[in-house]
Amino acid sequence: MNLFKRLIEILVYTNVWVALAVVALSGLTFLIIGRGDINLLLFVFFSTLLMYAYARWFDSPSREEERTSRLTDWTANNRWLFITSGIIGLAGTLYYITKLEQTTWLWLGVAAAISALYPLQFFGKSKDGLRNIAGIKLFVIGAVWAIVTTLLPAAQVHEPLDFEITLLTFQRFFFVVAITIPFDIRDLRIDSPSINTLPYKLGVKQARSLALLSLVLAEIAALVFYFSNLISAAELVGQIVAYEMASIFIYRSTPNKPDLYFSFGVESTSIILFLAVFIFNYFWP
Repeated sequence: MNLFKRLIEILVYTNVWVALAVVALSGLTFLIIGRGDINLLLFVFFSTLLMYAYARWFDSPSREEERTSRLTDWTANNRWLFITSGIIGLAGTLYYITKLEQTTWLWLGVAAAISALYPLQFFGKSKDGLRNIAGIKLFVIGAVWAIVTTLLPAAQVHEPLDFEITLLTFQRFFFVVAITIPFDIRDLRIDSPSINTLPYKLGVKQARSLALLSLVLAEIAALVFYFSNLISAAELVGQIVAYEMASIFIYRSTPNKPDLYFSFGVESTSIILFLAVFIFNYFWP
């Protein structure tokens, strides 16, 4: 069991799991569009490895009574794995970025700029970064994931920015916001109150309620897709099943849950969403 847990931690803390989650959501966009590009998926995988390694260079617990988290402990004890992950991410990003279509570069530039600025500290005397500006953390993460997993795949296969892609982008934003809030609940012990996350402002129960509301909005978008004849019944059912599974993870989120509940379990909902739509599509009569 300890060996299994260690393997899961390697998968999670080297950022491979979150990279697979972003790839899964990008692949879901290709499923819905009906066209795909493996080069874009590989670019998304390696660039996610790179950007998360970059962002975590700036991570540190911000309350005196809680100087460490499981992530910071693991990184300190396995620095060579962490650095290797970032190097592999950089190499893969540099290679696969040459495979992207020119139509993809605009949205890539927007996502890359936000991601690069997000962890930096440069505002005022307190040297706060974007991640420390009250209320902006959820919006930034939701927006970047929505751009990377919807607008980049659509642009790569020259899909126009029409009603379908616009709605899909907003749906993806609401889904990512929903599964990001549990991470703020997890971080209650180590985040500074100045970050002003929802759990700090409203409490855990209300934060969970807003996460579930965001998930409901994603489900409503799925219904709009279906009744607009943009997705099949199989794709609708697959999405609803995955959203309901995500709602269980959200509802059970508390600060006392172990880190892997969030970093592996909650993060897996993106992969579950892709697999559910794929499987229901394949086996639907």
